[in-house]
Amino acid sequence: MLDISEPRRTARLACTVSKARARVRGELVVMLPKRMARHAKRAQEELADLDQRHRASTEQLVVAYKDVLSVLKEHVVDERADHSSQVSLDDALTVKRIRQVVEDGGGFESQLAEIEALAAYRGGNWTPLVERFFRPDRPTTFKLARTLTFVPTSRDRRVLDALQHALAHRT
Repeated sequence: MLDISEPRRTARLACTVSKARARVRGELVVMLPKRMARHAKRAQEELADLDQRHRASTEQLVVAYKDVLSVLKEHVVDERADHSSQVSLDDALTVKRIRQVVEDGGGFESQLAEIEALAAYRGGNWTPLVERFFRPDRPTTFKLARTLTFVPTSRDRRVLDALQHALAHRT
């Protein structure tokens, strides 16, 4: 490089940097779909493991228990709001016992949240599981996307628009 004159050396260095940046962009475009496919596969495998542990009968029980909790929660709220209503002693004791069981199990909100989490994976929905596998790659991917300059190779700008949207709403 020292044998080359200054203007040509600068031009050659600029071309080398430009070529390296283009190679990094290309590698990112190849790497990201591969990593996402791997994360999706891992999420699908995780869902298969979950499915083995939770069978259809468990799902039915979870749905029924969710309804019981919802109704009981409404009953408890209504009972607190209307103290003048006549409730039999058996009903009051039953509600008190059920309320105690629910509270011992973590409370209404935590149990309803757990049921929602189980219900989210019903029917082969593995997409909520991807986030856990992608989380370590997320900061690096956004840093690269902010650092590199992407140029469309055709008139179709949908991918670049989606990237800009993701960068704008990354939080």
